[in-house]
Amino acid sequence: MLICDKCGAGINEGSKFCPQCGDPVTDADRVTVPVAESQVANVEISFGESSSANFTKAVEICKNIPSYSVTGEGKQAQHKLSLPITEVDLIVNLFELVGSWKSSQMLINGHTATKKDLTYYGVGCYRNRQKAYKPEQFCFGEKEYEANIWGCKRLNMPINEWGGGWLDYGEFDKSGVWHFDKNRIKHELELTLKENELCPVLDRKLG
Repeated sequence: MLICDKCGAGINEGSKFCPQCGDPVTDADRVTVPVAESQVANVEISFGESSSANFTKAVEICKNIPSYSVTGEGKQAQHKLSLPITEVDLIVNLFELVGSWKSSQMLINGHTATKKDLTYYGVGCYRNRQKAYKPEQFCFGEKEYEANIWGCKRLNMPINEWGGGWLDYGEFDKSGVWHFDKNRIKHELELTLKENELCPVLDRKLG
């Protein structure tokens, strides 16, 4: 966990901006190792002018973000910015300020999205991962009933010593040898992968 040198808020490892004030993460926040990103979903937030008390705060946060832009003037002005989904805490905080306005919109990879898409499914799980004591172990299961070989406990395919669940997909042959039904397993994996596909650390190759 890093500490913002501007407002003192906690910042998860790998974040590029403070989730509370939007200040860019620098060496002053005790950054040590940069995190490489690959195929990370892009989130775009846009909103219009508003008389809401949150408007000024939202704009102040946006001004810290390089992708922020304003088009038009006065009541016709449109404010827009884009961020990688790894900045989910900042995105959630910003959307809580502007999300209820008729002029606001959030897109994830070009598709209309809601706050639930950020706080539930794979992205919500990713937020918990970043706060875990051992983030790299979190996805493989920190508890016995979550342990899995897929690198994602939300796929609901744990390795239980008593079997059950996906471990029962298959049948014995005449010689008593167990054969997994790989097509059934792949089908079930694809269904849950779709629900969690926005997770920045989900590795489909492990499936």
